[in-house]
Amino acid sequence: MSLIIFPLLAALFSAPGDYEKLSPFSAVQWDDWTARVEVDGVWYTLVGIDEVKADDLIGFCRKAYGRRAKKRFTEDLVQALSEMGHRPAKTVDLVVRAGKSEQVKTLKGVAMTAANRQALWRANLRASGRDRPSGLSVKRIDRRHASGVPAEFSWLTTRIDPDGTGPAVSAPEAAKDLDQLEYLLKSRHSYLKRRDVDHEKILDAIRAGLGDGISLLDFGLQLEKAIALLGDGHARVRGPSLRGNHFLPFLIDRAGDCYVAFEPDRSGFVLDGAPRVTRIDDVAIDRWVEAASRYAPRVAEHFVRRCALRTLRNVNLVRHELGLKFSRKVEVTFASLDGRAVKKGLFDLETRKALHGVWPRARSRLLDGAKIGYLRIPEMNSGAAVLVREMMHSFRECSGLIVDVRGNGGGSRDAIRALFPFLTDARTAPHVANVAAYRLADDFPLDHLEARFMHRPGAGLWTAAQRRAIERCRGAFTPEWALPAGEFSDWHYFVLDRSLDPGAFHFAGPVAVLIDENCFSATDIFVGALKGWRNVVLVGLPTGGGSGRSMTVQLHHSRITGKLSSMASFRPDGKLYDGNGIEPDVRVDRTAADLIGRTDTQLDRARAFLLDR
Repeated sequence: MSLIIFPLLAALFSAPGDYEKLSPFSAVQWDDWTARVEVDGVWYTLVGIDEVKADDLIGFCRKAYGRRAKKRFTEDLVQALSEMGHRPAKTVDLVVRAGKSEQVKTLKGVAMTAANRQALWRANLRASGRDRPSGLSVKRIDRRHASGVPAEFSWLTTRIDPDGTGPAVSAPEAAKDLDQLEYLLKSRHSYLKRRDVDHEKILDAIRAGLGDGISLLDFGLQLEKAIALLGDGHARVRGPSLRGNHFLPFLIDRAGDCYVAFEPDRSGFVLDGAPRVTRIDDVAIDRWVEAASRYAPRVAEHFVRRCALRTLRNVNLVRHELGLKFSRKVEVTFASLDGRAVKKGLFDLETRKALHGVWPRARSRLLDGAKIGYLRIPEMNSGAAVLVREMMHSFRECSGLIVDVRGNGGGSRDAIRALFPFLTDARTAPHVANVAAYRLADDFPLDHLEARFMHRPGAGLWTAAQRRAIERCRGAFTPEWALPAGEFSDWHYFVLDRSLDPGAFHFAGPVAVLIDENCFSATDIFVGALKGWRNVVLVGLPTGGGSGRSMTVQLHHSRITGKLSSMASFRPDGKLYDGNGIEPDVRVDRTAADLIGRTDTQLDRARAFLLDR
């Protein structure tokens, strides 16, 4: 459940891809595809940002993001520029025209700020009407509530801000928001009944601990931990950080069976001879990861750990869960990979959160004397589909293909629709890659899954061959979780075949797909579609496991916004994506050196596999 509570408080967690949410503009207006921007209270026509022409930037957004081009330009400028190959600094030079003048001038060193981006986001929210609760959004569950906080959920009600020094919500208003959240869960959340979790008892525990009122900070964090228990990979609360918050000055990630600390720019380990982290504040690292996992959705174990390591950057938040005192410093115990050398270091915490970013940072290219094509897809968007088609034609003479989707947090399904036709020939039958059903909510239309390219068996768009493939799938499909009767739509199907690109050539060579636990959502679908496909082997670590058609909700009084999954999504073999992910055919753990780019063990294994074929 994704949460934004207050514009002056930064988010604890970053969006997939970890691009900073910054902008040099405080407002944007559009004249067709010309952007007018406000800078320091003055309106200009945008001509360029640094050396990037505005027309080229907007053209890229239209090509890469389709109907969301203007939204992504305003809200995700850092990401758009980075995908063009120009990652902006903290200040940029803006080339602009003032008024109706044709004279161009340059505004030097304009700051990229989170406040500007927040203002743009809120303007878009107002324009869409989503900042005003609809009639549905203020419906509530009215029932008797248990009193007292059960011992098993006492950890849900602890407070970081016990004195309520920040923005607050009264106890009656918070209680009404809990009733509203319960209605939203019961009426539209697809995974509410998947796990044996008593959501009423959880919400009642939070209600019983409200006292005379609660800060928005604590209310958000309590909801985040509560929602995590439901086991929906997409439904997590993104709460506000502590004011004056401080973060680890380095990153920690898993390599094999140990945790490794490295510089945020991945230029090296924090301690080159002792990269392993064994203790923080003299508490074992495993206990820190366990405490941080309270904020991670209860899905696949490897994805829980992945989320926990990102939460761990917020040291004082996890100290709170461990019952430790807050501090602006942190003591870390390091060890060599063999465990023999042990060193300690005392570090000042940073006021800015280090970002993992998408890793590895690599570009599509030819390998091994043009024998192998390396197709790197760091994000799932419409631009990825263009990349796939362009690169596949350049790989036509290759004997093998590596598709690298490691670190790809998802997006759209365009990339697999672009790639799959190249892995088929004229005789290949259509392939059902995903089976799903959505919750029957009042405001979900019949085409609720159309954005996922999924339709009912009786839809008029299917070809005869596609209908036969769907019928074969229906005959063999047994979901591992039986959907509650009367609460879900008919089954919908995601079908892939050559009709998506009749002009694609058939790549008949072996294909290795590199995966890891950072692969999520649309990337899970991408990998799931290729699992078991002819000549394809999956190499690396299990994917994160998540597919849910998340929908935005908002609580009326606290104004907390979030997302809940609205569909139950399965592989054709009946396994849920959420809680499972996709297992590799060849498991290859990353090494410590892989985390800083000195080596790439998974890529090396894939190359060796293809060269041996």
